[in-house]
Amino acid sequence: MDKFRKCVWVTGASSGLGRSLSIELASQGHKVVVSARDQKRLDALSDLHPNIIPFPCDITDVGQMREAEDGLAAISTVFDQVYLNAGNCE
Repeated sequence: MDKFRKCVWVTGASSGLGRSLSIELASQGHKVVVSARDQKRLDALSDLHPNIIPFPCDITDVGQMREAEDGLAAISTVFDQVYLNAGNCE
């Protein structure tokens, strides 16, 4: 049986709301897969809590998103929640 309450994927997790949300969800006992383009920031985020799993990808890159399908499936076959938080205000 999985020790986590839920499995959650958060995009745009390297800063701001995505980062804060990821930390909060992990502290609640959820497995949190965090995505963004910046590997260093994701690694630093995952160092804050053992429930946070870095999964770098650029959601604007179609090729990376196709590859992400297999990578995400290797982490979990089911995601209970997905927060599509990546973006900018341009």
